[in-house]
Amino acid sequence: CDSSSTTVFDGPSDAPSIQAMVNWNINIVRVPLNEDCWLGINRYPGGYASATYRQGIIDYVHLLNAYKMAVILDLHWNAPGTQQSNGQQPMPDTDHTQIFWTSVATTFKSESAVIFDLYNEPYTQNWKCWLEGSTAAYTRPCEDVDFAVTGMQTLVNVVRVTGATNVIMLGGLAYANDLSQWLQNEPHDSAHNLVASFHAYNFNHCNTPS
Repeated sequence: CDSSSTTVFDGPSDAPSIQAMVNWNINIVRVPLNEDCWLGINRYPGGYASATYRQGIIDYVHLLNAYKMAVILDLHWNAPGTQQSNGQQPMPDTDHTQIFWTSVATTFKSESAVIFDLYNEPYTQNWKCWLEGSTAAYTRPCEDVDFAVTGMQTLVNVVRVTGATNVIMLGGLAYANDLSQWLQNEPHDSAHNLVASFHAYNFNHCNTPS
């Protein structure tokens, strides 16, 4: 969604489009979310109410589940303060991301076929920043991020305090391509239900089976 959009989805989100996915033997669908649009902040979404955005996502998730597909909900676009979430950021922000995941987890906590991918492709260079976050811009251990960061441990806690036991996915560094220290920095999870998320690109370091 953006300031001029009047619809939740750019393409079809109806039963025939899902049936096509079934015919392709797809069994899981990733649905990227926009922090501002879900929360209705910073003048997003522009063409309709945030409640419409949330209900559109909820309805789509339920339709996918009805076709026996699992759903990954990931926080794809976010931004600190009054900046609009219209692009990729290196890490989750402290201003809105905790509120976002509290709301999303509360909404879907009774639905075991919904997986939470806490952040799309982090690209801070510091595993300690990834895990712990920071209190201000350019502050240790997140010297390479120009806003206060919410770390993965905090986000796992935020989800679990809602009572949600859903699977949680956590991408590593370098746009989720670097898992080299994932285990050493694995957040504590009261539900013991975490997944290491890996994204492979031909231009990234880890781009072959070897």
